[in-house]
Order: sequence, then C-alpha cells, then structure tokens
Amino acid sequence: MRIDEEIAHYIRSGIEQPWNEILGGDARLMERTDEPTVKAIQLRAPGISRYDYDFIQDNMAASGKLFSQIREVSKRQGIASRLLRISHRILTIHSLFKDLRYLSPAVEAIRCLVTKKTKKTLRQNLFFHFEKLGSSRSTLQIQISERTYSTYTGNVKSLFNLAIRQLFLLAIRQLAKPARQREHGYSMFIVAGFAQSLGFASDEIRALMKNDPYQTMAQNLLHRALPIQKPADRNNKTQPLATNIRELIKSLSSSAVENSKPWLTVAGSGAPIRRRCGPEVWRDDEDSDDLKHMFLGKMHLSLAELQRGGEGII
Repeated sequence: MRIDEEIAHYIRSGIEQPWNEILGGDARLMERTDEPTVKAIQLRAPGISRYDYDFIQDNMAASGKLFSQIREVSKRQGIASRLLRISHRILTIHSLFKDLRYLSPAVEAIRCLVTKKTKKTLRQNLFFHFEKLGSSRSTLQIQISERTYSTYTGNVKSLFNLAIRQLFLLAIRQLAKPARQREHGYSMFIVAGFAQSLGFASDEIRALMKNDPYQTMAQNLLHRALPIQKPADRNNKTQPLATNIRELIKSLSSSAVENSKPWLTVAGSGAPIRRRCGPEVWRDDEDSDDLKHMFLGKMHLSLAELQRGGEGII
C-alpha cells in the first residue's frame, strides 16, 4: 500500500510552496536555480537559526556562491530578503526521500493493521476501516499526552483526518528508534490498541489485540514468583497484574515533558544538516525528549510558544 497522499502533501506544502515563496512566485527564477544552491540551503532555517542566517547572508553576498545563474542585483536582493525570513527547514526532493525512510517503520506498522490485498493507498484503506463512517457527526478522543485526552466533535472527514494523524504520531513514537531499542511485539500491540480506540476496525487489529505481550509477561512473572501455586490460581491473577504493568509502563513513559513545550532552538550550532531529516534524526547513542512531544497539539504550536535555548536548531 502506497502513501501517495502524504507524499503529495509533502511536495505541495513542504517543497513547492516554500520555494515559490523564496523565489517570489517567479517560475523563470525557479528554472535558473542551480543544483549546488539547492544542496547548500536545503534543511536550513535562517529565520530561527543564527548560524543558518549568517551562512546564507554571507553566501548571497558573495556573487556566484548561491543562485549563481541569477545575477540581477534587485532579484538577488529580493531572494535574499525572502530566504532569510524562512522559519522552518527548507525541504527538497532529497529530504523527501530521507524522510520517507524515517517514516518507514511507522508506515509498515500501520500497514499491518489492515489487509494488504488491495490496490488502495494506505489512507484509502484506513478510511474503509474507519467505523465512524455511518454517522454525520461524532466525537473523537484527541491524545494530549500518554495519559490525557480531550474530545473533538466533527464530521466524519475531519474525524478521520485527525485519527490518522494521531495514529502516525503514535507509530512514530513507538517505532522511530532503531529495532534493537524496542520490542516490536509491544509496539505493535500498542499501535493496534490505539487504532482500535480511534475507531479503526479490522481482522488484523483484532488478531494483534489477542496477543497481549503484557499478559505474557505477567504469566511468566507469576510462574517464576509463585511456582507452587496451581495454574488456575495463577491465571486468575494474570489479567489484573497485566493491567497494572501496562498502566505502570504508561505512567513511566509520561514524564516532566508532559506539561512542557518542545525546544525550537538550542545553545551552539545545533544539529548538523545531515541530522535534520531522515533516520539520522534519532541517533542510537543519544537520548532525546523530542519523541515525547509528538502529540497533535504540540505539533501545531506556533513558533512563539516553543522554548528557545540559543541560536541553533535541532
């Protein structure tokens, strides 16, 4: 199952619109933008990073370094002025392919929630399995943090769009780290359970929900801790213990960042360009709170609401 709609949105909103903004909507300037320039400024955010600002300002001033095919002074000044105001990463086709690799574990997990024997895209397939299709207006739980929710009321289209975005965010939180840093069975159980709570229903989800890894953990623990008890007695204690373990782990995954806001800037030069997109965002040897902030509400905070700690970006 393809993710055509997500790719199209990335290209339209993430690449085409910002580059049109930089070039003032002039298609002729787009044709004269050379590849070295694209490579030099991609993933920079001069509107918020002082280091990126200085890099672009210095290289725009030096004729021939950036936009070498555009020599008219007024046009170069206009490009520089607009470019230096860009307050988000400048995306390109290169970053698209890297970000697709970054999304791959989450996409593969979500694909496991629905039948793969279809020509539909993943979004179309999920829409087919969305249980709220029959109602004109309904409600949806919006996850604020691991343990807190709000309620949204709307039509089925808006509910589905919010549901699928939340599902992607949870799958990223669960599966963005390299495989050796997670237990896939636990992650898939959590993803399936969350999908079910959002209103998605399928045989695949029901099958995943039958294999509760927390219950297996509880059974193994009781078997070792209470070896002389009868199996029936141990089984009676399994489900309550599994529930307690699940809730304990959920509470442990919630931390001080639950009520805090993500960092926009950090001290120093921030993350190197190569780590501003793709799988390299999550280094194996580095702990980060960024994943803990990946909830719908925090993804849409304005720049003014984010924390600032310096002049570099992460």
